[in-house]
Order: sequence, then structure tokens, then C-alpha cells
Amino acid sequence: MMSVLSRAPLQKVAVSVMVLLTCYFMISCHCPEKLTKEVPTQEKPRLKPQSPLPKSDPCNCPPGSSVLKNEVPKDEYEELVRRRAKELQQFKIRTTSVLSTPLIALPNSPLQYPIQGVHAQPLISTPVPGLALHAGQRSSYKVSLEVSKGVLTTEIADGGMVQGDGKTKLIMESSSLVILNYLLAKVVYTSTIYHIHTGDLVSFQFEEHEAVFPITIKQPLLPVLYNMGKNVSSHVTVITKTFLRYP
Repeated sequence: MMSVLSRAPLQKVAVSVMVLLTCYFMISCHCPEKLTKEVPTQEKPRLKPQSPLPKSDPCNCPPGSSVLKNEVPKDEYEELVRRRAKELQQFKIRTTSVLSTPLIALPNSPLQYPIQGVHAQPLISTPVPGLALHAGQRSSYKVSLEVSKGVLTTEIADGGMVQGDGKTKLIMESSSLVILNYLLAKVVYTSTIYHIHTGDLVSFQFEEHEAVFPITIKQPLLPVLYNMGKNVSSHVTVITKTFLRYP
């Protein structure tokens, strides 16, 4: 008797669900537009390309914060600023080189020159490879090379005129393109400032054409070779700190 009474509410619920489903299918068959009507949404505007960020104004510290310069005694602050500025300048001198200047090779140029890979030792003469001129027929050909941290030299040939041999600006002129290219092939660069790692920029000009290429000035690295032999274990050394070491 109790099981029959407990099943009665479940049957009523099942009947109600069946009635609701029947009504839903009847409405969907006769009036589908009422169920498929889309909810209107607001169209999102397209984002425009972001413009460069405006220049930022000096920052303002929130209340309660402390400014670092106010924590330094006034009689030491000015000296500290000067010392930091000097150290920053020295850091830029040590790390900045003319080789960091971006170079763009212009097209349709009659000048042939090395873009990268010219290395010279400090105060030692080094040939500059790859220099040549490819120009049309002319009555005279005149080119110039100019550097700032060294001097340029070349050989003297019959039919060619050289100005500034052994100086920072070298001018070569000839009525023969073959002789001029011979002079360019014999150009030698010598740095006049000793620096173990720096660089120089060479300006190569012919009429209205100009090319700039770098020369790296640095001492070559000596190779360090280890004779490991056949028994590697005999070459292993272990160092242990024994004085005032941590527990």
C-alpha cells in the first residue's frame, strides 16, 4: 500500500513532462520563427591601428612613498650624481662602437666593396680586400677613400696618380680603369690608435656614388689547447675550500 502511494507523485510528474514536451513540439512545428528568432546584439566596432604612445609625463609617487634621493645626505647627493654620470659615460665608451651603426647598401652602384668581414690588428697594416670600380667608359676615373682612426696607403703605378698616401684620405685617379682597379686592390689600412677591440668606418666615393663599410680592429684570440691524453681521469683536479668555509 505504501509503495503504491509513493509512486503516485512520480506518475504525475512524468505526465506533466510529457504534456510540456508535446506543447513545445506543436509550437515549433506551426511557429518556428518564434523559436529561431535571434536576439539582437550590438555590433562591435573595429579597432583602429594603435598610434604611437604619447610622451609620458614625469611619474608621480603616491602619498606615503619615499624618494630615494631624499634618503641620501644633501652634501653627498651632488657628488653621487656626478660620479654616476661619469661611470655611465665610461660604460658607453667601453661598450659602444661605430660597428653598431646600421649600414644600408644602395642598389645600382658601380662601387665594389666588402660589407663585413674586414679585420685589422691594432697598429698593423692590413690589406682591404674586394675594392674595385665598375663604371662605363670615361676619360678619367677618380675615387677616394677616407677613414677616421687610421691611414690608407697603396702602391704607385705608371699611369695612376695618388694623393694622400699615408693619410686618412686617399685619392686615386687614372685614365685607365684597369690601372685604377690595380691601385684599389693594393690599398692597405693601418690603425693609428691602439685599442684591443674597436672599429673604423671607411667611406668609398666615386662621383655621386658613396659606400660605407666597417673595419673591425681587434687583437686576435690566441687558441687555448689542452693535451687531454688518453687517460682523462689523470687530468682532473678537485679544489675544496677549507678555510672559513660554510658548515
